[in-house]
Amino acid sequence: MDPKNSPWKTHKSEIAHKNPYYHIEHHTVTRPDGTPGNYYVLGKKHETIYVVALDENQKIYLLEQYRYPCQTWSWEIPAGNIEDGEDSLTAAKRELQEETGIIAKTWTKLGWMQESSGYSSLKGDIWLAQNLIQTPDHNKNEEGIREVRTINLEEALDWIYINKITDCHSVMPITLANGFLKKRNK
Repeated sequence: MDPKNSPWKTHKSEIAHKNPYYHIEHHTVTRPDGTPGNYYVLGKKHETIYVVALDENQKIYLLEQYRYPCQTWSWEIPAGNIEDGEDSLTAAKRELQEETGIIAKTWTKLGWMQESSGYSSLKGDIWLAQNLIQTPDHNKNEEGIREVRTINLEEALDWIYINKITDCHSVMPITLANGFLKKRNK
């Protein structure tokens, strides 16, 4: 776990808790200041993908679903785990269709992000999906999605600014997609 040039030194690592969704690693470490300590890291079996689905009218698809840990309804982009045997793009295509019924003809990988780097080793790939085809095939009810809505990309940015989109895993991909599209359209 000690990457080259890390100011941290790991002495011992073990799984402190494990369930079907995630695990907690306990690390005995020497901190950058030389003091001994413990560090706990959240990990998952699978990495994650995030999809900004953009239609021909520059509207993106948002999902409204209830997030039990925060006890609130949340507007988010389609996202999910990369399952065993899948690559990132295959997972993105599957999640987009499961959550919205959409199939996209054009896919662009915009990059990746650290999900919560202060306590988690999780990373996620960010995809832009375009040339969209709506199908009736979806699992919205199974996924707990109350509503799927399209809004203009500029309006989505406004929703971020007024705190209507508060999910950080949606904020970063939406702003990244906006920057990518502006740069591409110059």
